[in-house]
Amino acid sequence: MLAPGGIAVQWAPTERTINTFRTVFPHVVYAAPALMGSAAPIPYDPAALARRTEEPAIREHLLAAEVNLDDLRTFMLRRPPVVWSELGPRTDINSDLWPKDEYWLNNPHVPTY
Repeated sequence: MLAPGGIAVQWAPTERTINTFRTVFPHVVYAAPALMGSAAPIPYDPAALARRTEEPAIREHLLAAEVNLDDLRTFMLRRPPVVWSELGPRTDINSDLWPKDEYWLNNPHVPTY
């Protein structure tokens, strides 16, 4: 369970991942490839986030990781995020009992031993 005001963040490699995430959190922001979920609305401003890459500590950290700041800002601003404000339907989801997106379980060419 998240703390009040908490935000869960998850990589979204498949549509099924998005569907599953939306069954848990009533408020979801999808800023590809990341999902952010919470019990409360999420104040997400991609332009403000892109501007923060110029703050000295953040800039230094990103440059140390050899991140191209112009490319990162372009990526953040390339399209508006998708926002959902209600739980999603429980259709075509991934679960522990039926893991549809697991590579090793769904790939007939890879032994499972």
